[in-house]
Amino acid sequence: MSNAKENVLFYICKILFDKKNAPIVAIVPNIWVQNCSNMYFCFWLPQKFQVTKMIKSVVLPDEETWFQYPCEIFKTFGTYEEARSKSNYNFEGRNSGKHAFKDLIMFSILLDVTMMKHPTGSEDVIGCRVKNWLRLAPTRDKYKK
Repeated sequence: MSNAKENVLFYICKILFDKKNAPIVAIVPNIWVQNCSNMYFCFWLPQKFQVTKMIKSVVLPDEETWFQYPCEIFKTFGTYEEARSKSNYNFEGRNSGKHAFKDLIMFSILLDVTMMKHPTGSEDVIGCRVKNWLRLAPTRDKYKK
C-alpha cells in the first residue's frame, strides 16, 4: 500500500455500511471517496486493519481488497488535524469534559473479552460497534415497554 499525501483534503462523511453495520461519521482522505453520477462512495478497509492509522497516513485504497460503501460528505478540511479540531463532531469524547471511550477501563475489558472470542477483530471495529450499541441502548429500552 502506498501513500499519496500531496493535495489531499479530508472529508467528514457519513459512511452507510450494509444492513449489519450501523452508519458511522468518520474523517477520510478525499482519495478514499469517488463521485459516481452525483452519488458518493467511500472505500473502506477490511475489518482487520487499523483504520485511523491508515486514514492519517493517507494510504491509497486497494480497489481489489477494500470495500466500497455509499457515503454523504458533510465538510471538507485541508488536514486531518483541522478536521478533528474544527468539526462539530466528537470523535473521541474530548469535548464537554467527556473521556475518550478507548481510554476507559470498560473499553479495555470489553476489548480483551471480545478478542478472546474473535481474535481477528481490530480495536477500531470493536470500539465502533460497542459505542454504537451503547449509543442505541436508550432506543432499545423504549421499544421493550
